[in-house]
Parts: sequence; structure tokens; C-alpha cells
Amino acid sequence: MPSPDIVSFNIMIDGYAKKGCGLEAMRLSHEMMGLGLEPDEFTILGLLVSCGQLGNVKFGKAVHGWMERRKPAISSNLILGQCSFGYVCQVPKGCAKVGELEQARLFFDQMPCRDIVSWNSLITGYACRGDFAMVKELIIDMVMENVIPDTVTMISFVSAATESGALDQGRWAHGWVIRMQIKLDAFLGSALIDMYCKCGSIERALRVFKEINKKDVTVWTTMITGLAFHGYGSKALELFSDMQEDATYIPYLQLIQLKKLIDRTLRL
Repeated sequence: MPSPDIVSFNIMIDGYAKKGCGLEAMRLSHEMMGLGLEPDEFTILGLLVSCGQLGNVKFGKAVHGWMERRKPAISSNLILGQCSFGYVCQVPKGCAKVGELEQARLFFDQMPCRDIVSWNSLITGYACRGDFAMVKELIIDMVMENVIPDTVTMISFVSAATESGALDQGRWAHGWVIRMQIKLDAFLGSALIDMYCKCGSIERALRVFKEINKKDVTVWTTMITGLAFHGYGSKALELFSDMQEDATYIPYLQLIQLKKLIDRTLRL
């Protein structure tokens, strides 16, 4: 195109953002402004998601500052329209990734429709910060709004409990997994095993380990590592042997690292 307008740029920025090409979206925005075209609300939505993908704090704050200056011009109709396409639901995640959880919460509270993706994005942000109380509050709120937690929600919940290091909080999170009847797959199982090991309850970690029907390398590694760090070298070695017989594919370097860890524990 000899002279692309703001609409043309927005379509491309939106496309890049939705495909996970955040760097390309940001470069295109610079090119657009170099031509004297001022970003509008549609541009900003695409850039917010791109900032989140790249973890670019500086650029994220610049976008936020532009929004603050143009706040009266940002229409709720735009947010509503984008929400219907499931796009703005990624905005809280983008803000959370660049460390702007408060701004992410502001976006979230203003959203006219909040689906499981929206809730999980914000919950994950607080879980990464280790804010168990806020994660717990958000999960209760989402259930009250008839949004059912899924595996991603529970992994974030368990991760927040792990960061706190408090066994009672970990058990509370695990209770929610059971109450919500969430399937114990390898991802959630690994999170629970890691949580119980770090909270000092190897017995409960082993109980979760035995409940996982399809164990991948991560499940085995998490359990073996937990045993080794807590001084259960013989049990870790036994499990290491079982893993070699059970797992279909184990990276060679991972095997060596695990064996060295177990050997160090046995020498103590």
C-alpha cells in the first residue's frame, strides 16, 4: 500500500498480537507513529497484549501513560465490542506480565464480560507474586459469578500456596481441587507434589504421586527431587529405577543430574 492509514496499521498490529508476534506488532506501531499517525484505542489493545508477551516493562508503562492521557476518549463500547471477540480478555494477562497487576485489576474490574480466560489471567498474575490471599479471594469471587475453575486456575492456586510455604494453605488449595472435581493430570499433579515437598509433607506428596495415572518425566522428576532434598535417598533411588522402567522418554542429561542428586543425598 502506498499510504496505509490508521485502520490498515491496526489490522496488522491486531493480527500480530493475536498470533503471538509481539515484537512485530511493536515495530509496526513505531513505523505508524513515524508516519505521523496517532495510535487509537484499537492500537492500544493490540500493544497491551504485545507488551505482555514480551515482558517489556518500559514500553508497557509508555502505553499505560498514553491511555491515562486519553482516558476520556477510551469508550466502553470499544471494550464491549472487543470482549465479544474474546480479545480484551487477554489485557489483564498482558499487564500482569509486565508487573502492572494493579492496572490489570483495574481493566478486569471494568470489563463487562469476564470468562475463564480473564479470571485465570489475573489469578496467574497474583500467583506469580505469591499473593495467596488475593488468589483465594479471586477464586471465591469467580465461583460466586458462576465461572467454574479449571486446571489452570487450580495450578495457579497451588503455586501461590507453594510460594507461601505454609502447609495449611497448601492443603486448603488441594481441598479446592478435590471439591471442584478437577482431573489430576501430570501438570496439576506436579504442582501439588512440588507444593507438598516444599511445605515439608513428603507423605502427602507421595500420596498425590500414586494418584496420578499417567506420569510424565516432570512428575517423576518432581517427586524424586523432593525425596532427595528431604534426605530420603534410598526411596529416591528406588523411584529413579522405577522411572527408567515406566517412562517412555527421559532426557539423558536429566537422568545424570537426578542420579548425581540422589548420590549426594546418600553420602550425607
